[in-house]
Amino acid sequence: MEWAIFTWFPEHGAEKVHGDDIDLLANGVQGRVVQVLGKNKNWVIINFYPDAIRVDESSLTEIPEPEFKLGDFVKTIPPRTERNGVVSLVSWHYTKNKPYYLLTTNGIQIHSRYFEHELANA
Repeated sequence: MEWAIFTWFPEHGAEKVHGDDIDLLANGVQGRVVQVLGKNKNWVIINFYPDAIRVDESSLTEIPEPEFKLGDFVKTIPPRTERNGVVSLVSWHYTKNKPYYLLTTNGIQIHSRYFEHELANA
């Protein structure tokens, strides 16, 4: 597994996240697309930008590699409003069964969601 959807909430159980990493999740996370970095004993190590955290494999659902990654410079494709930005979050759209992207432009988080067909490398 190289890429996955990560979902965890406190009601799923604290044992699903390494004790040293659980504070990084605050109230939980829904549908975050993450890169799997490796395994360490009973834990799967994932890139939870800007940190790497250890989680139980049952909290992950394998997916294909997304076209764009965190930190990629992208531009929007018309008819969307023309923008250049940096991919700041990749999440999973469960209804459309594909990733969507949030962008940051000039340090400001854009609240629109973008799908792969609406973006290109800048």
